[in-house]
Amino acid sequence: MFPGRKFSMRLWATLSASLLFAATVSALAQQTTTERMKGSAAVSTAQVSGEVVQVEGNDLLVKLTTGEMKTFRVPETRRFLIDGRELTVHDLRPGTTLTATVKTTTTPVTVRTRSTISGKVWYVSAPNVILTLPDGQNKQYKVKEGVKFMVEGRPGTVFDLRKGMNVSAEKIVEEPDSEITTDTTVVGRAPAVRAAAPPPAPVPPPTPAAPKPAPEPPPPAPEPPKPAPEPPKPVPAAPAPVAPEPTPPPAPEPAPPEPPPPPAPEPVVPEDTGMSPLVWLGLIALLIVVAVIVVRKFRGKGAT
Repeated sequence: MFPGRKFSMRLWATLSASLLFAATVSALAQQTTTERMKGSAAVSTAQVSGEVVQVEGNDLLVKLTTGEMKTFRVPETRRFLIDGRELTVHDLRPGTTLTATVKTTTTPVTVRTRSTISGKVWYVSAPNVILTLPDGQNKQYKVKEGVKFMVEGRPGTVFDLRKGMNVSAEKIVEEPDSEITTDTTVVGRAPAVRAAAPPPAPVPPPTPAAPKPAPEPPPPAPEPPKPAPEPPKPVPAAPAPVAPEPTPPPAPEPAPPEPPPPPAPEPVVPEDTGMSPLVWLGLIALLIVVAVIVVRKFRGKGAT
């Protein structure tokens, strides 16, 4: 009913079988084996310490003891031994101190690859050779020095090859490698939990302020000291009477009789001012002397 479709299915089946056969022949023509040879391992241990600064998801920011800020991508399987408890990265808090001990084991490895090739010499010009593989394809090789061939069951080199010979060759490649394994243990100490501050005591309601007392009157100013009484001033002596100027007597008239001497002025008794009696006696004596002098002068003028 559908002849075109049947032909297409037969064609695909034939191509698939051909490809499978070619792959099988190619695998038989070239066989490869790999061998890993390990050497003696070297172990090193290192410690890194720091303090957690921030945690966000699986990203951990740590301030190392050297002062450097470093970010780590922590896997979910990593466990931290904090104060004896196993925690994940999501349980870490800022301020947690961490000490990571990293044990590194380095093992040198030599990778040896053996490849075996079989075919029929189609062309040879050392060190180049073209082999016809079992799948019918021709493939060219450049043979390095030291490569050994098995020529019809006998060992030989590329210079012993001839057209039409059935040969097999083994190629050995050695490459250095290393296996590195690490074992990391992280211990730490959580930050100290601060005690919660006690709630503040309730503030009592304000009490009404007591009335202020009336201000006390200022003390009376002290009376100024009374001045000491001044000593009494001495009473000045009465001035001596001034004798009148003599008038020239008339020439013809006889001289009148001598007038009686004027009475001596009574001494002025000073008021009792508290002066010493000696002062008073001195003043009285002075007045008497003055009076005597005046009388004598008056008499002398009358006699003339």
